[in-house]
Amino acid sequence: MSYWNIFKNFWVKVKDNTRLPPPEDSVSQEYIDANYDFIYKEDEKAQPISKSVWFELKPYEKDTDFYEYCIPTKQYKSIISIIWED
Repeated sequence: MSYWNIFKNFWVKVKDNTRLPPPEDSVSQEYIDANYDFIYKEDEKAQPISKSVWFELKPYEKDTDFYEYCIPTKQYKSIISIIWED
Protein backbone atom coordinates (compact mmCIF):
# COMPACT_ATOMS: atom_id res chain seq x y z
CA MET A 1 0.00 0.00 0.00
CA SER A 2 1.17 3.50 -0.75
CA TYR A 3 -0.65 6.78 -0.46
CA TRP A 4 -0.39 10.45 -1.20
CA ASN A 5 -2.20 13.63 -0.38
CA ILE A 6 -2.53 16.54 -2.77
CA PHE A 7 -3.67 19.03 -0.14
CA LYS A 8 -1.09 20.60 2.16
CA ASN A 9 -3.73 21.43 4.79
CA PHE A 10 -5.22 17.92 4.89
CA TRP A 11 -6.26 17.56 8.52
CA VAL A 12 -6.34 13.76 8.92
CA LYS A 13 -3.46 11.33 9.24
CA VAL A 14 -3.40 8.10 7.28
CA LYS A 15 -2.64 5.03 9.38
CA ASP A 16 0.84 3.70 8.78
CA ASN A 17 -0.06 0.72 6.58
CA THR A 18 2.96 0.88 4.29
CA ARG A 19 3.91 -2.61 3.12
CA LEU A 20 0.85 -4.06 4.84
CA PRO A 21 -2.40 -5.29 3.33
CA PRO A 22 -5.38 -2.93 3.43
CA PRO A 23 -7.46 -2.87 6.62
CA GLU A 24 -9.77 -5.86 6.96
CA ASP A 25 -12.88 -3.65 7.08
CA SER A 26 -11.97 -1.63 3.96
CA VAL A 27 -13.65 -1.86 0.59
CA SER A 28 -10.20 -2.50 -0.90
CA GLN A 29 -9.96 -5.71 1.06
CA GLU A 30 -13.39 -6.76 -0.23
CA TYR A 31 -12.06 -6.47 -3.79
CA ILE A 32 -8.95 -8.48 -2.92
CA ASP A 33 -11.13 -11.17 -1.37
CA ALA A 34 -13.19 -11.20 -4.60
CA ASN A 35 -10.03 -11.67 -6.69
CA TYR A 36 -10.25 -8.08 -8.00
CA ASP A 37 -13.63 -8.70 -9.65
CA PHE A 38 -16.13 -5.85 -9.75
CA ILE A 39 -18.43 -6.48 -6.80
CA TYR A 40 -20.50 -3.29 -6.81
CA LYS A 41 -22.75 -1.82 -9.50
CA GLU A 42 -22.33 1.74 -10.73
CA ASP A 43 -24.77 3.33 -8.28
CA GLU A 44 -23.27 1.58 -5.25
CA LYS A 45 -19.52 1.87 -5.95
CA ALA A 46 -19.06 4.58 -3.31
CA GLN A 47 -19.35 2.49 -0.16
CA PRO A 48 -19.76 4.00 3.32
CA ILE A 49 -16.91 3.32 5.74
CA SER A 50 -15.82 4.70 9.08
CA LYS A 51 -13.06 7.27 9.22
CA SER A 52 -11.06 4.95 11.50
CA VAL A 53 -10.74 2.34 8.74
CA TRP A 54 -8.01 4.37 7.01
CA PHE A 55 -7.26 7.31 9.30
CA GLU A 56 -5.96 7.73 12.83
CA LEU A 57 -8.39 9.23 15.30
CA LYS A 58 -7.21 11.69 17.88
CA PRO A 59 -8.27 10.80 21.46
CA TYR A 60 -10.98 13.48 21.44
CA GLU A 61 -12.37 12.61 17.99
CA LYS A 62 -15.50 10.66 17.21
CA ASP A 63 -15.48 8.17 14.38
CA THR A 64 -17.33 9.73 11.43
CA ASP A 65 -18.70 8.56 8.11
CA PHE A 66 -16.45 8.51 5.06
CA TYR A 67 -16.76 6.87 1.64
CA GLU A 68 -14.42 4.58 -0.24
CA TYR A 69 -14.57 4.18 -4.02
CA CYS A 70 -12.30 1.51 -5.49
CA ILE A 71 -10.97 0.94 -8.97
CA PRO A 72 -9.61 -2.61 -9.13
CA THR A 73 -7.28 -3.85 -11.88
CA LYS A 74 -7.33 -7.61 -12.08
CA GLN A 75 -4.47 -7.83 -14.59
CA TYR A 76 -2.04 -6.04 -12.25
CA LYS A 77 -3.68 -7.11 -8.97
CA SER A 78 -3.90 -3.51 -7.86
CA ILE A 79 -6.55 -1.19 -6.48
CA ILE A 80 -6.88 2.56 -6.39
CA SER A 81 -9.00 3.67 -3.45
CA ILE A 82 -10.48 7.14 -3.33
CA ILE A 83 -11.58 8.09 0.17
CA TRP A 84 -13.51 11.18 1.18
CA GLU A 85 -15.81 12.72 3.73
CA ASP A 86 -19.14 14.16 2.69
